[in-house]
Amino acid sequence: MDATFPDYTKVMPDTTSADYSSGTVSADALLVALRMVSAVQGKGDPILKLSSTGSALMLDIDSPYGDSGHAEIEADDWPLMPLFGVSPRYLAEAIRAAGGEQVRIHWRDQLSPLVVDDPANGAFVAVLMPMRIN
Repeated sequence: MDATFPDYTKVMPDTTSADYSSGTVSADALLVALRMVSAVQGKGDPILKLSSTGSALMLDIDSPYGDSGHAEIEADDWPLMPLFGVSPRYLAEAIRAAGGEQVRIHWRDQLSPLVVDDPANGAFVAVLMPMRIN
């Protein structure tokens, strides 16, 4: 198969830019919270809503059946974050692939990709595209 792919260095967001904010949290705590809120998702591709209060990272999922799941992870150094919609499955896969004790999430705005990495290992970077929240 012949294909031309873009230069990845040109499509990866520059998280060192002043436009980006980031927060770090326990990878295990985030995976547990994802499992908890995903219990209500039902069929289809749910949208995980991520936001923060400045002292907690909040995760919410609404099921098509009227149920909802909510979890908060204590994160004292987490900056205020606008409401993001992401795939809970893709976020969980990125966290597992990072493989570290901590996971860092970088963001700019609700329309820009989220970047997930392991702050202790610069070799891994995952990019998650946001999903529209209705």
